[in-house]
Amino acid sequence: MDEGKADDETMRSLETEFAAKRAEWQRNREKFRLLRFLSFGLLSLVIIGGLIAFSIIFTRVNEIRDERQALSPSPTISPQSLRPR
Repeated sequence: MDEGKADDETMRSLETEFAAKRAEWQRNREKFRLLRFLSFGLLSLVIIGGLIAFSIIFTRVNEIRDERQALSPSPTISPQSLRPR
């Protein structure tokens, strides 16, 4: 009988210890959930900012290229027309 009581007490102490650890894990999980949300939010902002910067730079390069073509004199004979067929 003494072994049964000792086993019951051991099981109860383990259950209370596990319940305390589970409560601590749940509190920590809430902290990490907020941290994860903020991390994904920052990552999303960085990606969106990069896409906007890429589109702005890409359109500026195209505008500069168009301006250069408009300013440069057009050759009367292009090198492609001199190429034998």
